[in-house]
Amino acid sequence: FSFVNSFYKKSLIKKRIIMLGKVKSREILKLKYLLFIPVLAIMLVYTSCEQGSVNTDLKQGNNKRKITTYLSSMNSKNYGEVKELKSEKEAYFDLYINLLVSDAREIDEEALTEAEKTEFNELRDIFSKYGYESKLFERNNGQRAVSLMYNKTLKSKEEVDYVSTDILPFSAVDQAPLFPSCMDAENSKVCFSEKITAYVSEHFNTEITKGLGLAKGKKRVFVQFTINKEGEVKDLKARGPHQLIEDEAIRVISDLPHFTPATYQGNPVNVKYTLPINIAID
Repeated sequence: FSFVNSFYKKSLIKKRIIMLGKVKSREILKLKYLLFIPVLAIMLVYTSCEQGSVNTDLKQGNNKRKITTYLSSMNSKNYGEVKELKSEKEAYFDLYINLLVSDAREIDEEALTEAEKTEFNELRDIFSKYGYESKLFERNNGQRAVSLMYNKTLKSKEEVDYVSTDILPFSAVDQAPLFPSCMDAENSKVCFSEKITAYVSEHFNTEITKGLGLAKGKKRVFVQFTINKEGEVKDLKARGPHQLIEDEAIRVISDLPHFTPATYQGNPVNVKYTLPINIAID
C-alpha cells in the first residue's frame, strides 16, 4: 500500500506540474497577445481611413491608393520574417513596421502636401504613444511610405528639447522666419508658407521649361535651404527633373528678401525648410 500511495502522490505532483506549465504558457501567450494589440489596433485604424479630398494642384506621384503594411516579426522563432497586409481602403503612405524602406530616399515633412501632412501627423502622434519613431521615405516612382521603428527611449513630441540643436526643423520652431508682411500675422508658419509660395509663383521663370524634352504634365522640384539666425538664406540644394529647372529654383530662393529669423524659446535659431515647387510642362 505504501508503494501505491507513493506512486499516487507522484502522479498528482506530475499532473500539477503539467497544469502549472500550461497555465504559464497561457500567461505568456496572453502577454504576447496584449503587446500586439496596440500595433494591430493602430494598423486597423490607419488602413480603414476613408478616402478624403485631394488637392489636385499638389498631388504628384503620391496619390491616395490601396496601401500595404509590411510588418517585421519580432518573435524569436521567426525573427525578421516580413508579412504583407493589404488594405482595401485608401491612404497616402505604405507602412513599414520595424523596417526601413528599401530603394527609397528619406525626405522631410516640409516636402509633403497639406493633405499628406495631416495624415502623417495623425499617424505619428498615434504611434509615438507606443514608442515608435516615424520617418518619411519617397520611392523613385514618387510614392511615399512611413517607417515606424520601435524605440523605447523615444520622447514624445512635446518632450523633445532643441536647445542644443544647431539647425531646427521648421515644425519645431515657436515662430517661423518672418516676411515683412507677416509681422502681425496670427500664425507665423501659415503666413510664411503662403508668402513663400506666392513669391515663387511670381518670380519663377517658367519659360526655361520649354525645349528641355520633358514629357507633358506636372513636374516637381524640391528646394531645401536654411534660414540662419541673421535671417539669411543659406545652404541651398535642389532636386528636380532637369538641371536648368533646379538652377532656376535655386536662383529664385536665393533672391528671397531678408527675414526676421525664426525663434525657439525666445532665441533666434537656424531653421531648415524644404519647398516643393510644382511646374506644368505643356
